Amino acid sequence: MKKGTIHAIKKLENTMNERLNKQDEMMQQLIHLVAKNTERIIAMDERFDGVDQRFSEMDERFNGVDQRFSEMDERFDGVDQKFIAMDERFDGVDQRFSEVDERFDGVDQRFNEVDDRLVRIEAAVTRIEENEPVNITSMLNQINVKFDESRSEILALNIRVSKTELEIEKLTKN
Repeated sequence: MKKGTIHAIKKLENTMNERLNKQDEMMQQLIHLVAKNTERIIAMDERFDGVDQRFSEMDERFNGVDQRFSEMDERFDGVDQKFIAMDERFDGVDQRFSEVDERFDGVDQRFNEVDDRLVRIEAAVTRIEENEPVNITSMLNQINVKFDESRSEILALNIRVSKTELEIEKLTKN
């Protein structure tokens, strides 16, 4: 072989090695960001477990309230007007629970949207790994921003749920 050809091959080999090393670095960044996002998702799951536990406690409280109403019915058959007023209050509580259910339906929809986004992101990452290693960093930043937005929305919903719980506790005390 000619010296020029050998030199060109070595230069091409060095260029390929540099590009492969750069792709390996980008892949490590991607793996790190995916792991970070997985931790965020796990944290969100733990928060929702806490919300589920709160609803279980609320169910237990309502079961206790139902038992008390049964005892009151046995004792105070002549006080129908007061029970009608209490029934109206419970209708309001049921309405609020319906609103909470609607909010959770919205949360479920958002999670479905997040799942859809993750599927699209996975497809995009695969395409990027094969064809566009230069754009990986900017796409990862966009993903990070979208997860932060979703997290902010979930925090806002948690605040609303907490406020609703406080209102329900006030109603049950009355």
